[in-house]
Amino acid sequence: MQLILSSGTVLRGDLLLSACLHSDLAPVPMTLEAIVRATEATVAGLKQGETISVASEGYVFRIVQVQCSKVSANV
Repeated sequence: MQLILSSGTVLRGDLLLSACLHSDLAPVPMTLEAIVRATEATVAGLKQGETISVASEGYVFRIVQVQCSKVSANV
């Protein structure tokens, strides 16, 4: 799965540790959960309120929560 940051930068595959699309009949139709290796570029591009899109599906998501640790960022 390729993720594209709001700046248009494609998130490199070695930085994407885990990604999961959730879809059901809940009021929120689809969510994306991702764990990304934290680098200066990824932390700068993954801010609350920014968008991230899934390249193969064309879905665009607004980032509502980011949890950073020393090695990873949960989005």
